[in-house]
Amino acid sequence: MRKNLLILATILVSAAFALGQAPPANQQPQVRVNYLNVCAPTDEDRQLMASVLERIPAAPKFAGDFEVARGRSTLGAADLKLKEAESPTPAAPGTSSSGEAGASEWVRIRKEFPEGSPYINAQYSFSMNEGQVVETLTLRARDVKDVMQVSISAASSTENPAQVARVNTPAQRIRLERFGRSSVVLARCPSSDQSRFEPLFSRAGVLLAAYRASLDVATVVPAEIARLPKTKPGKRTARQKANPQ
Repeated sequence: MRKNLLILATILVSAAFALGQAPPANQQPQVRVNYLNVCAPTDEDRQLMASVLERIPAAPKFAGDFEVARGRSTLGAADLKLKEAESPTPAAPGTSSSGEAGASEWVRIRKEFPEGSPYINAQYSFSMNEGQVVETLTLRARDVKDVMQVSISAASSTENPAQVARVNTPAQRIRLERFGRSSVVLARCPSSDQSRFEPLFSRAGVLLAAYRASLDVATVVPAEIARLPKTKPGKRTARQKANPQ
C-alpha cells in the first residue's frame, strides 16, 4: 500500500512540474525576422558575392535545349507591393500601389547548360509594367550546398520597351539565394556611399551584358513583344473594373 502511495505521489509531482513548465495556452509563438541591409552588406557577404560572381563564366556555352515564352500576368495589390519591393529601383511614375489591379507583360528566354557545368540553366526575364522595364538574369546552380541561385537585375523607365532590349542597362541589384540561410542582396542606393561595392556592380554588369548577347536578347525580345496583344500593360480592363477583387 505504501509503495502504491509513493508511486501515485511521484506521478502527481511529475505532472505538476510538467504543468509548471508548459507555456500559457494564449502565448503566441516567437517570430524571428531577419533584416537585409541591401545598401551595405557585411564584409563577409561582400566577399561571398565577389567569389560567386567571379566563378560565373562570362562566355557561357549552352546545350541545345532552350525555351522562349511571352505573356501577360494580372497583378493584384499584393503582387504590386512585392514587385515594388523587389524592383532594383523605385517604381516609375504611374505605377499603381493603391490596390488597383494592373498587368505585367513579359518575355522569358531560358537555355540549359551541359552536364558537368556548375549551373543548370540561365533564364533572362524582360518584364514591362506601367512604363517601367525590369530585366533579370537568373542562374540556377547544380550544387545547392552553398548558393542555390544567382540573380542580377536592372530597371529603367521607358515608353519604348523594345528599345531597352537593344541596349545594355547597368546592373542595379544582385541577389544570392542560399540553402538554409538568409539571402545576400546588394542594391543601388543613391543616398549611400557604395564605392567599395563598385567592383561587384561592375562584374554583375559585365555578366548581364554577356548573357544578353549569348541569349540574343536584342533580337528575340523585340520580336516577342511585337507578338503580344496590342493593349497597354498596367491598365484595367472593362471586366476588371466591373468585377473588382
